[in-house]
Amino acid sequence: SGKTASTKTSGKATTSKTTKKKGSTKKGSEGNSINSLKMQRDEIKKNIAKQEKALRANKAQVEKKLKDLIAINGEMDRRRQSIDSINHDIHLLDGDIGILNAQLNTLNAQLEARKAQYVKSMRYMAKRRGIQSQMMFIFSGNDFSQIYRRMRFMREYAAYQRTQGKAVQEQQQRVNEKNEQLKAARGVKSNLLWKGKKEHAALDGKKEEQQKVVTSLQKQQKTI
Repeated sequence: SGKTASTKTSGKATTSKTTKKKGSTKKGSEGNSINSLKMQRDEIKKNIAKQEKALRANKAQVEKKLKDLIAINGEMDRRRQSIDSINHDIHLLDGDIGILNAQLNTLNAQLEARKAQYVKSMRYMAKRRGIQSQMMFIFSGNDFSQIYRRMRFMREYAAYQRTQGKAVQEQQQRVNEKNEQLKAARGVKSNLLWKGKKEHAALDGKKEEQQKVVTSLQKQQKTI
């Protein structure tokens, strides 16, 4: 009976040990699971914080790009206004050049007429060359009255020749001045055309820059 009691006591102890072992194993497993969950939660929090930081940075970049886009659009508007102003000036200048051309044609026609008249008067006087011929023409008159008229005619005709010569010179000067005005106007127009081409090129560059910004914004929008 002593052996039996001893065996029972031993069995209870073994059972108690086994139960304690199982309980400790269970508690250990639960602890590991909790730690694992905590680690996962911490990792998730880190990822969320990282993504939120990236999102804030992305939004800040988008805002900057939008400001750049607004600035580019403003610059493009100024370029367009400048081009419109240049085109308007060129249009007005074309009108001025047309008027100058018409005036120049008129002056040239008048100059040619004056030259022809002057040549005609010179040919007339060439027929009566020299002082002797003039004197013979004057004093070959039938009476004093005719002689006086011929003297007056020769004096007035000489004055007329001088006037014609001076008129030709003045007309030639006006033609030269008008030519210079026309040349200056064409120079201004050429400069405006060059400036207009430069503005167009700058505007095209701004358009390309704008398109790049728009494409970048579209990509960032998808990312967000």
